[in-house]
Amino acid sequence: DNYWVEKRLMDKNASDGVGVTSDRELIRNTIDKILPTVNSFEQLIEYLRAIYHWTIRVTNKTVTFAMPDMKKGIRGNKLGEGYGKAELADRIRGFVAEREAKDLAMKQMEAEIEALIQSEQEKKRKKAEELKKRQLVLCAAESCTGGLIGKLMTDYPGSSSYFKGSCVTYWNEAKEHILGVKKETLDK
Repeated sequence: DNYWVEKRLMDKNASDGVGVTSDRELIRNTIDKILPTVNSFEQLIEYLRAIYHWTIRVTNKTVTFAMPDMKKGIRGNKLGEGYGKAELADRIRGFVAEREAKDLAMKQMEAEIEALIQSEQEKKRKKAEELKKRQLVLCAAESCTGGLIGKLMTDYPGSSSYFKGSCVTYWNEAKEHILGVKKETLDK
């Protein structure tokens, strides 16, 4: 009986190009797709029942899966290695641990980036304070920086006391006419 169901499914899928060759493969593929997203074996079972409307029988040691069009379920351990109840729970724990490790690494990286940003901001603040203290002023003529110097100099309140402005002149004719740079200098 089960043989003919599998054969019918294989023939149907071979003709429509779906690529799934059996109920077993469809069950394995579906489980494999969901495993990385769940936090527990119980959540896996809940998802399969709610989303795919599978009939699932769980005992102390086994789990049996049946899709809606199946007359008889297939035990997890008959699906292949890694699909028994204990094996699925182990695989889920592995995915959870991997996600937690990635989350921890991401948080550590974010903290390191934040520390670098804070360090750079502190350096800029100190330079700004030094310019104020010495009563120095800065004006910039920018080209390839595209206004970055002006942006960096105005990151702090009160920057107008030491930064008077920036002229962004990327085009050579603007450098000649606005800044008075000689054409011979630009041609070098």
